[in-house]
Amino acid sequence: MKIALATCARLPDMSDSDKKLIPEFSKYKIEAVPAIWDDPENIWESYDAVIIRNTWDYYTKFPLFIKWLDTLEATGIKVLNDLKIIRKNSHKFYLKEIIEIGFRVIPTIFLNSNSKISDDDLLKYQKMVLKPAVSAGSYKTEILTRKDLNSENIRSKTSDGDWLLQPFLPEIQTEGEISMIFFGNEYSHAIIKRPTDGDFRVQKQFGGIYLPYLPSQELLDELNPVFKIFGDEFLFGRIDGVKLGGKFHIMEIEMLEPDLYFDFFPEKVALFCEKAVEMIKF
Repeated sequence: MKIALATCARLPDMSDSDKKLIPEFSKYKIEAVPAIWDDPENIWESYDAVIIRNTWDYYTKFPLFIKWLDTLEATGIKVLNDLKIIRKNSHKFYLKEIIEIGFRVIPTIFLNSNSKISDDDLLKYQKMVLKPAVSAGSYKTEILTRKDLNSENIRSKTSDGDWLLQPFLPEIQTEGEISMIFFGNEYSHAIIKRPTDGDFRVQKQFGGIYLPYLPSQELLDELNPVFKIFGDEFLFGRIDGVKLGGKFHIMEIEMLEPDLYFDFFPEKVALFCEKAVEMIKF
C-alpha cells in the first residue's frame, strides 16, 4: 500500500516532527510518501490514501486549495481527515455553530463586508485581535488598541473576505493556551503554550514555550462531543483554548493540518499510525 502525506512546497520532506510517521507506517508495509499538495505533477490516483498533514500554506491560496480538495474527491481516494471535515474546518465561522450548540467559546464578533458594527459594540474592549476566517499561524492577525477600535476603521479592514474580531486575552500571556489532541475520537495528549515576553503569539516560530499539560477527565468529557459538528469519524483533531474565570473556553478546533506535537510526545506517532491504518483499511 502507498499513501501520500500531503505537505507544502516550503516543507517538501515534511516537518521534522511528521517525518517520524514514515518509518512507523513502514511497519505496516505501507509506503508513506511526502507529496506537495499543489504540485501539478502529482498523480493522486497513484496513492491508496491521502493524509493531510503539512499543507501549511493553504490559506494563502485558498481557492486553489478548495479546487485541490475537489480533485481528490473526484478520484474517490480515501482522505484523512474526511473532505467534509476539511472543508468545514478550513473556515473559522464554524465557531458560530459551536456557540449555538452551547459550548463556551471566547467572545467573537463575526465580520464580512455586509456586517454592521457600531462603536457601542467596541466600547467595552481596550484591545482586540482581528484575524481572517481562513488563516493559520497568526497570518494577517492584528492587534487593535483603543484608538483603533472604531466602527469606521473596522469596516475598512474587513471590507474583503470574512473576519473574526476577538478581545485580546491577557490570560494567554499569563496562563497560556491549552491544546488537546485526539486520535480516532479518543483523547491522546496535551500541551500548554505560552508566548515569549512581550508577545501574544504562542507559535514556536515566534518563540512560544511549550510544556506538557494534563487536562481533567471532566474537561475531556465536556469537550469531546464538540467534534460531532464535523462528523462522527476522524483521524485527528485538536482543541485549542484558554481558561477564563477558571472555565475552559474554546479558541479553535483544528482538524485540517495541526501540529500534533510529536516532538514532545514521540510515543504518540505509533498511536496515530495505528488509527490511520484502521481507517484506511476499513
